[in-house]
Amino acid sequence: ITYPYLVHRPSILITEEVPYRLEEAVGDEREQLVKIQNELQQAGIGMVVPIGEPGELFGLFVFGQKEKSEAFTEDNIRYIKELQPQLTSAIANALMYKMAMERISKK
Repeated sequence: ITYPYLVHRPSILITEEVPYRLEEAVGDEREQLVKIQNELQQAGIGMVVPIGEPGELFGLFVFGQKEKSEAFTEDNIRYIKELQPQLTSAIANALMYKMAMERISKK
């Protein structure tokens, strides 16, 4: 459920912020967020960091809830937001290198 939602909205998804996104969402997005909220809570996920660009997601980094039900701090989130594009670039480059090596080895 989470993956298709993030393909088109590849921003960091923090479980505690989903209720605030729900307040602004309408229609299909609202339905997806309700399902996502339940899914994240049941799995004990605190944060999902999409790796990729809109429409082309390579994967997700998933963080569990912080100990003692603490929230992620602004510094935690800022650091991860700064790291997200670097991770996307590194993984994209690794995938392109892998595909190039596979093409070369087939010749």
